[in-house]
Amino acid sequence: MSSLPRYYVSLQPAPPAGFIQCDITRRVLTGGLIALHGDNLDQVEPVIEQGGGQIHGVILLPGSALSIKQRMTLLWEVHYPTALEQEIQTLADALLTLIEQLFQQIDQNRESAFYGQRISREVETIRSDYNHVTNTLLQQVNELQSAQVALQEVNEALEARVDERTRELTRANEELHRAITQLAQVEKLASLARLVAGISHELNTPLGNIVTVGSTLESSVTQLKNTLTSNSPLKRSQLMEALSTLSNGLGMISHNAERGAALIQHFKQIATDQTSMRLREFELGALLNEILITLAHQLKPTPYRVITRIDEYLLLNSYPGAVEQIITLLINNSLQHGFAQREQGTITLQAGLYQTGWIEFIYQDDGVGMDEETLKHAFEPFYTSCLGQGGSGLGLAILHNLVTGPLAGSIELHSQPDQGASFKLLLPLDPTQVTSAKAR
Repeated sequence: MSSLPRYYVSLQPAPPAGFIQCDITRRVLTGGLIALHGDNLDQVEPVIEQGGGQIHGVILLPGSALSIKQRMTLLWEVHYPTALEQEIQTLADALLTLIEQLFQQIDQNRESAFYGQRISREVETIRSDYNHVTNTLLQQVNELQSAQVALQEVNEALEARVDERTRELTRANEELHRAITQLAQVEKLASLARLVAGISHELNTPLGNIVTVGSTLESSVTQLKNTLTSNSPLKRSQLMEALSTLSNGLGMISHNAERGAALIQHFKQIATDQTSMRLREFELGALLNEILITLAHQLKPTPYRVITRIDEYLLLNSYPGAVEQIITLLINNSLQHGFAQREQGTITLQAGLYQTGWIEFIYQDDGVGMDEETLKHAFEPFYTSCLGQGGSGLGLAILHNLVTGPLAGSIELHSQPDQGASFKLLLPLDPTQVTSAKAR
């Protein structure tokens, strides 16, 4: 039997078995299968017209002979003899079942067609989206490939520029090192020039004394000679006076000559140390005194004083030339920068044992000091706070290189504006031992 409701629209008072009595309007609204039952076709025609062509089922009409014909789509007329009414109802029921199956097939076809069309539309949409995405991806891939090619070209150009820039920087760095080396040599030569000036200044006094005493002795000898050649009587007192003058003069000449010889020996030692940078054993206090002697011509005309506190017998096996150059650079730095436009100032040098195999050397002045920016760049080559005033900016850079290089030590700088500057150096007694330990 059909799962759809089966409605019976009939002009007769009671529906056949298995059918529900209803009016045609409800049938059209609810959608069921209908069996129309009447005495004749004229009674059934208004019902069919009322259904507006939406009636699907069978028309049961009594007659004299059995006939079945299709009235319209899914609607058949069944004329039956009264004797066959029961069989006709069964036939109508079977026909309704067939119509129901047909409906279901139609619905399935319609649903399949609907879903097919929907699927087709969705497939078409998906295909369109796929084509769009594919085209977009292809375009992006092409753009990415073009970008990669451009990036590769840029990278190659950048690598070429970096290589060229690296070569330029290497050349500039080599030239800078050559310039620093040359300027350091110039600084060393300038130090030697100051040393020569010191020699000249310090030797001027003993040599001047020798010349003066020599002139006096020459005058005395000439006078004695003239007395003897004139056959004039020579008194004992005159002879003793002349001999006393000669003796005193020769003593003064000897003393000044020894002083000059000692100065020359000191200057020679310092000049040899600074030019050859040789390793030798020396006592720090004695070396410091020799350095201050060579710098006396720079310090004497100034109102500044130097105080030394050096432990006795600080014996080093190191490079005295480097130590001499460091002390000279520090003193010149104080005179040129620390005591600029100051009427007085004090330099203090102190040294003592720090720990086994090391000494601590501290250089201090009470000058103008340094601000934070100057302190940060103090040891950089060519940095100077006296630009255009004769400062090369290499003094402290050379000092740093000497301390950390041949002397194998370390240096710390502490300073504040108007509170002077303090250089703390830690130096090994024998830098070759430190270098060998680092090499191992």
